[in-house]
Amino acid sequence: MTAVTFSTRAARDRKSARILPQYNSLHHRTWWKFASIAFVALALFLTMYTGFLVAIGGTLAFRFVGFPILVMAGVSLWLLPDVDKGIIGRQRLIEKHGEALVAQPAALARHHYVMGSQLRTLRRFAEAQAQFAAVLQATPLNWRAAAQWLLASVHR
Repeated sequence: MTAVTFSTRAARDRKSARILPQYNSLHHRTWWKFASIAFVALALFLTMYTGFLVAIGGTLAFRFVGFPILVMAGVSLWLLPDVDKGIIGRQRLIEKHGEALVAQPAALARHHYVMGSQLRTLRRFAEAQAQFAAVLQATPLNWRAAAQWLLASVHR
């Protein structure tokens, strides 16, 4: 009986789709974009509904819709992507496939540019500056990377 169970499970595992670990998150599911749009639309509706109730009934309306708005604010914050995971993933990708990416300087520059932009968003300017310098090493005529490097150097 155990052998049949293991063989059935192995056959099911072989037929199942292979999902790489870095893509096994909600942000890479097809339905996630629709769910995030629905959550944002619901949050906007609750905000307008609260404004309507406050306009009609005064501040007592907050008692009825305060909790759903608090929940939607929490869900909206939860929907924001985790930028640090994206930076770590790109760093690992460059470490693992660095030799292959050297042969394609545009692809390597794109990874460094995205990491630099994300680091600038997180206000980690020294690391962002290093990433934009790596972009300029890979593609010297990239004027956007030069502008981003200048912005990172003045902490903007």
